[in-house]
Amino acid sequence: MYSAVFPGMGQIYNRKYWKVPIVYAGMGALIYSAIWNGRQYTHYFDKYKYMTETDPPLPDFEGQSLREVEWYKDSHLRYRNLFIIFSVGFYALQIVDANVDAHLIDYDISEDLTLTIDPAMVQPYENSTTFGLRCCLNF
Repeated sequence: MYSAVFPGMGQIYNRKYWKVPIVYAGMGALIYSAIWNGRQYTHYFDKYKYMTETDPPLPDFEGQSLREVEWYKDSHLRYRNLFIIFSVGFYALQIVDANVDAHLIDYDISEDLTLTIDPAMVQPYENSTTFGLRCCLNF
């Protein structure tokens, strides 16, 4: 529940301190990208609006055509929305991560857990021999 209130707090509570910089770097990068694309969208929206509202409409302005400006405007709107969705998803992911860590903190991993891989010779039929690997998990 701590991660839902404040990102990274659940990782601190679970004593997984190494995850906190990952949470803040991820959230910071995603939010910064959403803000930057929002500003670019506003810039190209204003430019598009100016180009279409002049009488007669401007085919070119500051070295860009009307079609180019419209494409940039739509692209930055799409990327802004995607980064907002990614930010919400990353926020939910860090909540789930902290919740799973909290539930598995008492999970007992015994010392006698072993996995052995040995070469094996198998005879599936009477006159045939096949070589392979045998995996054995002991717990």
